[in-house]
Amino acid sequence: MHLIKISFSIALLLFVSSCKEVQDPVFKRIHKVEIKNLNLDNIELATIAEFYNPNGVSLNIDKWDIQLIANGINMGKVELQIPSTIPSKQDFKLPMTISFPPKKLLDKKGGILSGILSSVLDRKLELEYKGYIIVEILNVKVKIPVEEYQELELKL
Repeated sequence: MHLIKISFSIALLLFVSSCKEVQDPVFKRIHKVEIKNLNLDNIELATIAEFYNPNGVSLNIDKWDIQLIANGINMGKVELQIPSTIPSKQDFKLPMTISFPPKKLLDKKGGILSGILSSVLDRKLELEYKGYIIVEILNVKVKIPVEEYQELELKL
């Protein structure tokens, strides 16, 4: 019985000493923005958000709130296609999509006539992603800020 207690104590000591502090995953970038659908009823964009998990354990996404702002107008919440687990000690990519009616641009002052006409003439669209993703690592929730600005070339 004494040998079991000593073995357990040594195993516990090794386990505790090998544990490191949980590090926050890192937002790296948003890339590969594509226009999937563009017509009078709907605009659909698809893109990839890239992060790095520096921890020795996998993590799960608990919640997200990332907004897309196009030419200064909030287009709404970005949808994520969430994998079940995020791998440890490596980069991970989250596919994201957002759909919105072009009519939404009419609701703002200057709206479609100034914003879209300017974008078409310049052949670019200003995209801004703002928000956060909350991940869970060993029952600890961590908020990862997401902020990215891009210009999307319009290919007409």
